[in-house]
Amino acid sequence: MRVALIFPNYLDTFFMVSASAHPPLGLAMIATMVQEAGHEVMVIDATAERLNTHRLLEKIEKFSPDIIGITTMVSFARRAVVTGKWIKARLNDIPVIYGGPWATVEFKEILSSGAGDYVAIGEGEHTVVELLSCLKRGESLHEVKGLAFLHEGEIITTPPRPYCENLDALPFPNWSLFPKPRHYFFDSKGTTFYPIMTSRGCPLGCIHCTKKIHGYKIRYKSVERVIAEIAFLHGRFHADEIIIADDNFNHDIDRAEEICDGIMKLDFKIHLRFSNGIRADKLTPRLAWKLKQAGAYDIALGIESGNQQIVYKIGKNLDLDTVRRATSILKKLNIISRGFFMIGLPHENIHTLVDTKRFALELDLDIAHFYKVIPFTGTRMHDIIRKKGTLLDNFNAGKNYYSLNDAVFEFEGLPKELVELAREDIHRSFYFRWSKIIGLLGKLRLFKNFRWLLNALFRVILNAFKGTGTDSSKGTRESILTRLREMGKKAPIT
Repeated sequence: MRVALIFPNYLDTFFMVSASAHPPLGLAMIATMVQEAGHEVMVIDATAERLNTHRLLEKIEKFSPDIIGITTMVSFARRAVVTGKWIKARLNDIPVIYGGPWATVEFKEILSSGAGDYVAIGEGEHTVVELLSCLKRGESLHEVKGLAFLHEGEIITTPPRPYCENLDALPFPNWSLFPKPRHYFFDSKGTTFYPIMTSRGCPLGCIHCTKKIHGYKIRYKSVERVIAEIAFLHGRFHADEIIIADDNFNHDIDRAEEICDGIMKLDFKIHLRFSNGIRADKLTPRLAWKLKQAGAYDIALGIESGNQQIVYKIGKNLDLDTVRRATSILKKLNIISRGFFMIGLPHENIHTLVDTKRFALELDLDIAHFYKVIPFTGTRMHDIIRKKGTLLDNFNAGKNYYSLNDAVFEFEGLPKELVELAREDIHRSFYFRWSKIIGLLGKLRLFKNFRWLLNALFRVILNAFKGTGTDSSKGTRESILTRLREMGKKAPIT
């Protein structure tokens, strides 16, 4: 069968990119598995290729596929659904299958809206291959595990597919099907970068994360398999940078050190980037030193909040003192330190938001990312907010979650105006300091992607000054006070 696999275009505009983007590993694994099963595969990364809907449809029609697959990132779900609807409107005779985190949770919306015909639920590599085999042979789909589809107007869900236990048995991704890395927006030190995942799953219970794809049980590739994949990417695709995309790379500290040891023994040098974040409480001085020797130059930490009680309440189970220690270690080794913060978590109030601001300034990370909280469907946070808070109308209207749109929910004592003002204030306070500006200029010389640097500069300014004019700021503050009076006293941390 001829299979077209699509990564939708999620760019805000041609010039502005809302998030860094590297070649998509999940879609690469699907493409490779389908190709190895004997099918002809074409991958269209509409984001990397800057394809609008019309150009995307032209490219699909030229390939003339028997089936089309669309991946759905949670953060840009609306774009994926709109893409599917356009395809179905013009190429209605070609079946469309969705996969990915958002599709796994919202398969009913996809199928009932007419945006697609099938949804692979959970880890999709084997599900998609089995689906194609059944379609080719005209066999029933009811035996394909991990699948949702419409049958006589009814949505059918087959039994869940077990998680892949033997990750070593999965093939190396065939990146030749994708655009070259230079087409992606990524703040890299190397020029040819690809992601790898050395494990799947995470045993921790953070309320803002979904376990619908990889689950709670952590499964590892062998150290030998990880080293072999890095060598493959370097030899076959000339990779000089590897992006580690694990949910919890250093959960097993000894294994993480062994991977570093293996990389150091290779006969070539490689840059390592941990942009997905690692656990601060499991970053020991010894592991950090080995990461540095193996080529790590940029490591992110998942911090979320500067208030210890909030961190515990969201299930992070992280002592903020370990974040202080980890940041200090990274600085001593001259590794770029990043931190992820969430503004407007459940149980927050104005005091906890101030704590986050103070903590971010105290840590003085090289780069800090301040995101408004989004209760993604399929997370415990979403369930909590539906029960105890208020989801606003714009929650379902956008589904372009990593943008500068307004906050999408409210809690008692936490109006959306307060979240928006706090995010702008914290971002501006962190970046608009002479010491930070000078430090960033020194760090940015490491990165090779000029387009990303220019884009990042514009986004920093946009984040800092969005809605901060004199009249706007005064009106926002008055609105916050009014809303707080309406809600009553701000909610205590309980």
